[in-house]
Amino acid sequence: MTLVASSQQTKQVIERSDSILKSLVGERLSGYFSLSQGSYYTFNKRNGSIRTGGILNRKKLPRAFTALNFLYHFNYPAIKGVRGGIWLKLNKNFTLSETVNFDFIPDFLIEDTASNFISADSVLIVAKASFKEKGFEITTPELSYHKQFKKYMYAVYNKLTKFFNTAGGDNGEMEIIEIDAITGKIERIYKGYYRLMIR
Repeated sequence: MTLVASSQQTKQVIERSDSILKSLVGERLSGYFSLSQGSYYTFNKRNGSIRTGGILNRKKLPRAFTALNFLYHFNYPAIKGVRGGIWLKLNKNFTLSETVNFDFIPDFLIEDTASNFISADSVLIVAKASFKEKGFEITTPELSYHKQFKKYMYAVYNKLTKFFNTAGGDNGEMEIIEIDAITGKIERIYKGYYRLMIR
């Protein structure tokens, strides 16, 4: 598809963005991405100031736009917690202006093989044996991608104390264990606080 930096139909621009995404991850993986309302464009006003506007909120984009920023959410519904997001940024020539990071996509999805994540039950056994203090409630393991470690990890919380906050919910101290989702290795144990709100 050939586009020029003039007044463009939003549909055409989205098709261009989707096409670039597919070229980066392939047809199969692109199906796990969805375009978000947070997508926006930037444009220059006549006085030189820079403004933004929602891409999905209008049928056509202004002629003076300078950049298109598409926000895509990634979700793999078969495993809760396997999710992420990217900004796909295009310049006025409709080409990528920044490298896109897909580190949050697990290797087994890229290779189209079975998941190599250990089960939540196995994680819970490790966590219960590793907590240093006796608490009153241990939560179900939660899976998420950690940018700091560049891998998926399970987090398990051991609630140690509880008191009511002014909003009528619970506050307290907790012990947190983070465990590698593939190896089952404990990455770190530390203290934190939880807060539950009653609405």
